[in-house]
Amino acid sequence: MTDDEASTADELAAKEREIYEHPGSRAHRRITNLARVFEVWRDFTFSLDNVLLQCESDENVIHALMRQSEPRGREVVERELDKSLLAYVAGLVAVVDQSRPVVKLLTSDLQKEAAERLNTLKRAQPGAIFLAKLRNYVLHYLSAPWSFHAELIPEPVRGSVGVSTAQLLEWPDWPRDAQEFLRGSGDRLLMRPLVRGHYEAQAAYVGWLHDAAHDSQATVRDEVNALIAERNLIITGGVSDGTDWSERTEHLQENLRRQSAGERQIPYDEWRRVRQHGPK
Repeated sequence: MTDDEASTADELAAKEREIYEHPGSRAHRRITNLARVFEVWRDFTFSLDNVLLQCESDENVIHALMRQSEPRGREVVERELDKSLLAYVAGLVAVVDQSRPVVKLLTSDLQKEAAERLNTLKRAQPGAIFLAKLRNYVLHYLSAPWSFHAELIPEPVRGSVGVSTAQLLEWPDWPRDAQEFLRGSGDRLLMRPLVRGHYEAQAAYVGWLHDAAHDSQATVRDEVNALIAERNLIITGGVSDGTDWSERTEHLQENLRRQSAGERQIPYDEWRRVRQHGPK
């Protein structure tokens, strides 16, 4: 490596470090992480909902759950419920954890609005605290206290999946809000409407938070984009800051076509002029 090449490599490494450590880059990573985690949790939610739906509507699954003489079938279904529930509650906790630092990226007024929106969510979804803390219960007891009911007459056969509130309340570490919710839910808490309703409310909140944080970071995002342009100039030896890379890629593809056709290569500036104004 020549001295000039070493100097360029050092300059590029310093610029990459400056970009990575910039508050705008940190904010972008926070916002992106929230979106990624939410998408994973969304998939876990849909998976759990599908298993619960099978327990409600698939006659073979319903009969497997209700036949006491064939416990193996029930154990298979319970294991699928346990797997789906464990993934769901772990994902939910991750969404909650990733949301908190994103709230800190908001302006003070938007932080107040975020708090109001969360309070509204909790009022509309009183089971939200219960679901958020259900992960701790599941990790402690390994499985949920599933409760299955079925209506065999009239047809079609319908089932329902709940959890025993009495067994849940044996755990002493529920926060007060979750305890009150469980005590007010009767003997068994139906899971599918709870999960579906909470997902819709959480999706609306996270969607608002993501967009609000993105808008709040416009200034520092522009600063990072300026640093990225400087980085691109280093990489290209001053030829391009990256804003014209889509055009340059198109120009490269055109010259590859010309090479295959035995035609002359066309310089970028000439190609761009012809593209914009047509041939002279």
